[in-house]
Amino acid sequence: MRRTFLPGTQNGFTLVEILIGLVLLSIMMTLLFGSIRMGARVWNAGEDRAAEIDRMLIVQNFLRQRLITARPVMDDFSGDEAFFSFSGTRDSIRFVSDLPSSAKRGGLHQFDLELVEEEDSGVLVAKLKAFYPTLNGTDATIEDVRLVSGVETISFSYFGPDDFGLDTSDARWMDDWEDKIFMPTLIKLVIRMKDGGEWPPLIVSPKLVSFDQGSLENPQQNLE
Repeated sequence: MRRTFLPGTQNGFTLVEILIGLVLLSIMMTLLFGSIRMGARVWNAGEDRAAEIDRMLIVQNFLRQRLITARPVMDDFSGDEAFFSFSGTRDSIRFVSDLPSSAKRGGLHQFDLELVEEEDSGVLVAKLKAFYPTLNGTDATIEDVRLVSGVETISFSYFGPDDFGLDTSDARWMDDWEDKIFMPTLIKLVIRMKDGGEWPPLIVSPKLVSFDQGSLENPQQNLE
């Protein structure tokens, strides 16, 4: 049978066909925008992760360089009693080292690293001040440098003997390094973040272990 058309009529879509087309179009648009949103989230997550890695490398490199060059010196001018420049506990450390050349502040500085609580997370802060006093006292001010935010916990540990003069066979890992007049052979720092991540442990061997600590010149053999 041939299909005949009345004069004045035109071919077109029925209402049902139009509705079906609109439904299919909306499904495709939903899938398309969902893919775009997922791609944007993946991109942002990748950028955040890259920024986190960059920050970790910068902070670890800064701490590594400062701890490697930590100086075994005595502070016999700040109070009535002299004390050794290096001391540490599980959640804080104090040492004396040079600042990087980019800081435009010469001379030895005392570093106090500790975790400061702020609202729902912690911040790893380095408190800096000139180690040796000056005549005008302008360098006696303490400067707070925020290194890492969003920190859950930090943990320092120290490898060395209990008493000065003992060889490496008597060395061990300890949670504190106080009331000693010599440097530890190794210093380890572990940082755990609020989001559940954990930075790779930073293990540093100071170049100047002590004034005359020749028996501790090769600390790496104790890690085997």
